[in-house]
Order: sequence, then C-alpha cells, then structure tokens
Amino acid sequence: MVAVAFLLVWGGWSAGLWGWCLIRDYDVTFGQLVNPVRPYAGPWPPARIPDGQTWPSGAAPARTAAAATAAPAAPGGAAAPDQTAIFPVIEPGGKITPGTG
Repeated sequence: MVAVAFLLVWGGWSAGLWGWCLIRDYDVTFGQLVNPVRPYAGPWPPARIPDGQTWPSGAAPARTAAAATAAPAAPGGAAAPDQTAIFPVIEPGGKITPGTG
C-alpha cells in the first residue's frame, strides 16, 4: 500500500512538473525530468523551446532562460542601463527613497 501511494505521489509530481515546464516553454522532455538513473542535470531554468518547434526536444543549447532573455547591450557596446533603477527603494527603517534611474 505504501508503494502504491509513493508511485501515485511521484507520478502526480512528475506530471505536474512537466506540465509546468510545458506552460513555461522550457525545452526539457518528460524523460529528462523523471528518469531516476540519469535525471536532468542542465542549468535551471533551461532554455526555451525554439520557435517553430511544438514539443520539447531536450536538445537546446546549455544556457539558462535568464541568459537567453537577458537585455542586449546598448549601442556602441556599452552595458545596457539598469532597468530596475526606476523603482523606489524601501530601507530597513521604512524610509522610501527614489530609484537612481
């Protein structure tokens, strides 16, 4: 009975995780996620499914989704400006200061 419960929980978790990966458009196959012998060992989050491809192939380059969606450099090769600097900063004492952007 414990083995059946374990399999049900593991199967539900596996299906839910793979569904999350499909919704987030990650290029990770179901087998890569649930294989107990060779689990997925790439960067997390994985790269996105390429345009024109419907299902994950697992053959995406070894780069994270954050690297794939990073802001490009500004013209002239300079670093792109910090896009989060426009938000106010809440300091430990509760003081709110404007962003530096």
